Amino acid sequence: MDCDYGEHCNLLYENSGFFRINNVFFACMNRVATDNLLYCYMCYNNVHNCFGCIGLKNKQYCILNKQYTKAEYEKLIPQIIEHMTKLGER
Repeated sequence: MDCDYGEHCNLLYENSGFFRINNVFFACMNRVATDNLLYCYMCYNNVHNCFGCIGLKNKQYCILNKQYTKAEYEKLIPQIIEHMTKLGER
């Protein structure tokens, strides 16, 4: 929904310039086998499960471009989203 040009994608919201991505929200210029991204920009080639990242390649479980373990990432993301919601930023 509310996306401009792109191909071969599923479950997108507020995205621009994408190709072969899935489950990506509030992002721009993310391409080629990326999924589960929130607020990311220019992430390419197998980037998965990232939040607020820029220019990543072949990474996963990153928050603001810092790598975390899967367990740390899954614990932090709900806390960040809850905090953003309380501040009216989400």
